[in-house]
Amino acid sequence: MKTTVTHDATAQRYAVDFGDGNIAWVDYSHRGNGVIALEHSEVPLTLRGRGYGAAMMNQVLAMIDSEGLKVVPICGYTRHYLEANEQWRHLVS
Repeated sequence: MKTTVTHDATAQRYAVDFGDGNIAWVDYSHRGNGVIALEHSEVPLTLRGRGYGAAMMNQVLAMIDSEGLKVVPICGYTRHYLEANEQWRHLVS
C-alpha cells in the first residue's frame, strides 16, 4: 500500500492519502511544551475494517515521532492503537 502522509499545522491535521482518492486523518490540538492531543481520527467508511486505520496511525505516529512531539490520546481509536502497539508508547505524554 503506497501512502503519503502530510501535516497541515494550520488546520492541526495529519492526513494520509492512500493513493486511490481515499484520505484518512487525525485532528489534534496543542497542549504546549511539544505535546499534542490527538482529538479525532477518521478513515473513509469504505475502508473501515480492512487495516487502513492501523496504516494511518502508523504513518501519523512516525511523523509525530520525527517531529519530536509527544501525544495525549483523546480519540478512542488512537488510545486503543497506542495501547496495542508498544513501539509507539514512548510518544505518550
